[in-house]
Amino acid sequence: MKFLVIYTVDAYPDVNLRQFQPPHLRSDWTITEKDDQADFDYAGLTKHRKYVAEHLSEDRFKEFIQKTDLYAEDVETMGSLGWWGWQPAISFTTDYWNEEGVLLGAYVTPFPEDATELNEETWEKVRKQIIEEYGY
Repeated sequence: MKFLVIYTVDAYPDVNLRQFQPPHLRSDWTITEKDDQADFDYAGLTKHRKYVAEHLSEDRFKEFIQKTDLYAEDVETMGSLGWWGWQPAISFTTDYWNEEGVLLGAYVTPFPEDATELNEETWEKVRKQIIEEYGY
């Protein structure tokens, strides 16, 4: 399975964001947003990064999840913009907000290696599998 991941980090000004960078940053990820595009600056979260990994392997995805402590939520999302335009996505979150003043989140679109088309039936099977494996 391959994964498209959009990962965001928002934090207070005194938090060092380096500890929240995804593993293999230089080889797997692209930084697409920085502090000047902070979504939560009204709440004092003025440090911001958005990272995108377009073809993350399953091993690298597991490593990313372990490092960030993100878990899958069983909620509906509006999807994400990716390989084929608008596509379904699974929301991942963590509890860092209460502990460290950091808000982490990710939208993840998994693609089975053998799927030639990600139709509604295929997507629902994959979605359930990911939520079962990576859910809280």
